[in-house]
Amino acid sequence: MRKFMLSLAALVLLVPMVGLAADVQNAEVVAKDTLVHNLYLAGQNPTVDANVTGDLVVAGGVVTVNGDVSGGVLAAGSTLNLNGTVGQSVRVAGGNINIDGTVGGDLVIFGGNVILGTKSVVTGDVMVFGGTLDLKGTVKGAVKDTYVGTVNLSGNVLGDATFTRVGMLTVTSDAVVGGALKYSSQNEGTIASAAKVAGKTEFTKVAANNKMNRWTPNVGSVIFGISMMFITILVFMMFLPKFTKEVVNNVLVNPWAKLGAGFVALIVAPVVMILLAITIFGLGVMGYLAMIYFALIALAGTVSAIFAGAYMWKLLRKESDYVLDWKTAAIGVLLVAVAKLIPVIGWLVALVLFLLVFGTLVTMSFDFVKAQRA
Repeated sequence: MRKFMLSLAALVLLVPMVGLAADVQNAEVVAKDTLVHNLYLAGQNPTVDANVTGDLVVAGGVVTVNGDVSGGVLAAGSTLNLNGTVGQSVRVAGGNINIDGTVGGDLVIFGGNVILGTKSVVTGDVMVFGGTLDLKGTVKGAVKDTYVGTVNLSGNVLGDATFTRVGMLTVTSDAVVGGALKYSSQNEGTIASAAKVAGKTEFTKVAANNKMNRWTPNVGSVIFGISMMFITILVFMMFLPKFTKEVVNNVLVNPWAKLGAGFVALIVAPVVMILLAITIFGLGVMGYLAMIYFALIALAGTVSAIFAGAYMWKLLRKESDYVLDWKTAAIGVLLVAVAKLIPVIGWLVALVLFLLVFGTLVTMSFDFVKAQRA
């Protein structure tokens, strides 16, 4: 489990590390004869046919990687097709993920439907968090820390195959497991008698009301939520471009003061509303204050993703000013979504970002009120 959490942390940390020396592009196709080292690519349906001599970071709708990547790959999209050879680890998130290439390191996946095709080879370990996993290829390491609804295992796993939480497990007659086969589920899996398992097969029965049901994510809902957040941000930036720009520009102006203002407002406002609610004359005021409070919270959540993407883009491109468009919006949504998946560290980063933006909005609101009263 520790390695799984470290891999999730690396998913976020890899973005700035890779991006600092990256060739940043907004293109649909990177041609095969293009020479690139580190590549940072965003597009509607980006395709990488070129060979990348460094790391690859790519995001879009349908993402296709046909070229070879000597470094690592970080990718996100509704659909991901990885057909080339990757020298190091691959970390991906998406609705449908198809791996038919070679991965030189570990493979970490957040996905709805995950297929490791018959041509796929993973040198390291495989960790999957998602809806379905169809493993037809070869894993030279182990399958571990895997939380999946349905698993179909018909390929080769040289190490242990451990499915920490699984809804239904099917092991076909073609499957080969070099180590132990361990899984926890409400239902006993279907394991063909001809399947070759070198180690022990261990099944842990999980009760119907266990933590698995409470914590196993609905991947489709997560992807839908991310998509809706992206669309909301685009609409917000379209109709309130000046306001959005002003907020983003002010977030890092005296950031400690903004952080403090956000924290104080987040804690003090509910207390004030409760005190007003228990008084006869404070109900009306409490109602208005509550509407403003929750509106600012919702607004802070939206602007946090906008700021995260704009700040990352400014850092990568070494721009003198923030850029607010669909590319930075997509980057921001991805960064915030992934950060929230990481316990403690990710949540702390997301909280600090939220408080900075929330404090900025609170400060701007007070400044607006002062200006009106002057």
